[in-house]
Amino acid sequence: MSPFSSPDTDRKTQLRAEMLNAHPLTRGLAENDIYTLAKMCRIQEMPARTTFIHEGSHPESVYLIVKGGVRIFSIAVDGKEITLAFLGPQAVLGEIAYLDESVRSASAETIRETEMLVLRGQDFHNAIQQYPVAMMNLLAILAKRIRNTNQQIQDVVSTSLTDRTHKTLSILEKYFPNGEICFSHDDLALILGATRPRVTEVLHHLRDLGKLVLGRNNISISASFS
Repeated sequence: MSPFSSPDTDRKTQLRAEMLNAHPLTRGLAENDIYTLAKMCRIQEMPARTTFIHEGSHPESVYLIVKGGVRIFSIAVDGKEITLAFLGPQAVLGEIAYLDESVRSASAETIRETEMLVLRGQDFHNAIQQYPVAMMNLLAILAKRIRNTNQQIQDVVSTSLTDRTHKTLSILEKYFPNGEICFSHDDLALILGATRPRVTEVLHHLRDLGKLVLGRNNISISASFS
């Protein structure tokens, strides 16, 4: 039986409380505090390839990923997209703009169907002030994300396109458990910041090695990929 079940708890609030309870942001919070936060949240489901945060825009909400995955990216001065990170379940995004009271520092799009808990910015701000343990949890989440972002940038600068493609597909595979990544060559080229012909060349090389199978708009990972 759920700890949030009671005659006075409506089913929707109970569901949000259960989602929050499984998220690292609320680790160590009392059940009553989680239930209070659950009343402030709403559940939002988004289809794949939906951009829901735009770089430079003014913040409105903070998102807690429950299912699916998100790509964080920025636009360089030459107009190219730079992928900064991939975020999956238990991640938080959109919070930086509230911490430093600024506009969005990057954009975010779903890479597959994604379910999130959404909190209004002011409610999020009040929550981390009211619950110090939530602030400590947030700092731990941010530290991990910064390390991953630094590694992503380092990979772009110092590794070959073949290595970057291999690593990116390894990351994306986690978000497509059936091993079939629903991305076209153009999609992957955009993520890697490379031309489509060069990415296609690398993919054909990996295919010839038996690492993957190429479809029109998907890439199937073979058991020998790792």
